[in-house]
Amino acid sequence: MGEETSKKTRKVHIMLSDDLHRDVRIRCAYEDISIQEYIASLIANDMKCFDVPRKRTEENATPQPAEM
Repeated sequence: MGEETSKKTRKVHIMLSDDLHRDVRIRCAYEDISIQEYIASLIANDMKCFDVPRKRTEENATPQPAEM
């Protein structure tokens, strides 16, 4: 997840049980990544399966027929 990006970032707070937090921390240590990187990659991979509607912009706007 270390790619450079100029997009804004937002914080998300989550609550984990002590046991789950410990297990996540251990897994991240084995993979030599931060919990932040791990959780962000899980969310990013999950979101690949979901088509999020985006606001229309000039670049992707499709002309719509005028109503009569």
